[in-house]
Amino acid sequence: MAEADGPLGGVRVVDAATLAAGPLVATAMGEFGADVIKVEQPGVGDPMRTWGDRKDGVGLVWKSMSRNKRCVTLDLRQPDGRDLLHDLLDVSDVLIVNNRPSAMARWGIDYDSVHDRHPQLVVLHVSGYAGAGRRATDRASARWPRP
Repeated sequence: MAEADGPLGGVRVVDAATLAAGPLVATAMGEFGADVIKVEQPGVGDPMRTWGDRKDGVGLVWKSMSRNKRCVTLDLRQPDGRDLLHDLLDVSDVLIVNNRPSAMARWGIDYDSVHDRHPQLVVLHVSGYAGAGRRATDRASARWPRP
């Protein structure tokens, strides 16, 4: 892929987030020239693929959110998938994630683990309830108000 023009030309971004907030940041970075690689779960892909109206069998929301991205499939729940992610991070500048802190720690892709292996990497963790505190383990899409 030829290096893109724009202020972020030459910057590689790994978008391992799902749904809207994290991937939207990656989409904007792609608009400014970054090389964005979208990581999706095997078999199901990003849930955004199923949102909204469709044209030619593809969700229009997905078409908008995935523009300027190349997609790869990695199962981050498996050691081989995490190893491949780390290989990709070796040659990347930014990682965008939005999983719960407990899942990221379990998978060894929490900030401390990633920074130890990839000190050059900027890590953006988009979270519904921050990384610490009484609601840190809640899903951001959980029922509201909380009982």
